[in-house]
Amino acid sequence: MQRGQCKGHRSGRCKREAILVAIACFLLPFLPIPYWPEFRPYAGPSSLVNLHWGLLLALPMLMPDRRYFHVGFLALLLSWCAQLVLLYPGEVVQRFLGTLPLYLSMYGWTLLCARLAGWPRQRLLFRQEDIVPFGAVAFALYPAGWAVAHLAFAGLFSGLEGEALFEQAIRVGFSRFYGVLCVTLPLVLWVTGRREPAPMQVPLRAWEVVLVAAYSLLLGVMLWAVPSPSGHLLGGLLDQRLMFAGLVMWAVLRLPWRWSAPLIACVTTLLVSWWAPAPVPGCAPTRCSCCRSAWR
Repeated sequence: MQRGQCKGHRSGRCKREAILVAIACFLLPFLPIPYWPEFRPYAGPSSLVNLHWGLLLALPMLMPDRRYFHVGFLALLLSWCAQLVLLYPGEVVQRFLGTLPLYLSMYGWTLLCARLAGWPRQRLLFRQEDIVPFGAVAFALYPAGWAVAHLAFAGLFSGLEGEALFEQAIRVGFSRFYGVLCVTLPLVLWVTGRREPAPMQVPLRAWEVVLVAAYSLLLGVMLWAVPSPSGHLLGGLLDQRLMFAGLVMWAVLRLPWRWSAPLIACVTTLLVSWWAPAPVPGCAPTRCSCCRSAWR
């Protein structure tokens, strides 16, 4: 969608898309995946995945009209204000102004990372040569930039210092990494390949059906025979993650991208949710002063 196309008969569609972007960016911050980092259990709970920042990175990559990104960013700021009103009603202005410089710097950083990865482009095609730049920028440079920015701003505007500040920056970087994994990557694959056929277009053979059925049965038996420490049957997928990944890879190769991309999003989000160690009972993660930045 090019800049200026939201006129005439397409204006209604563009408005609907902008409304959907605003709703998603406003609501996603209220859906954190809490965990208690095992590398420092006493440091407090945090959010393992920031889905909204994964969506914000996808917007400038897939929509050349930057107004969609502006709408999403403003909706995210409003969402953060709403969280401050709910959690810290007497300190809304102070806390918002304290985090605004970080948000504004990450506004530019997100646009820069999308540009460095080679997006947006005239033809929305994800080519083989795009794998390395996309992976390097989206999975490494983008989270690392967030972690460094958090180190700088939190070191200047908060009372944290030393090891506690460094640990918090690591959490922020990981939450953006998983946001890219669960949202940005599936969205890019879906938008660029939703009209493409399955990677493997050879008709299913009888032996392949039998092999996949036997493999799935073996995976089910392993889940039943080896109980998960959490006590949840599906949580055992983490213990058998290599077998489960093989089954998902087969489905991705056999399904068209319009189906396999949502499958990737659902599987990664579920696995990340099950992997996250549960917070200590009685602790409210969103109110924890030592890790509140990771919930933004």
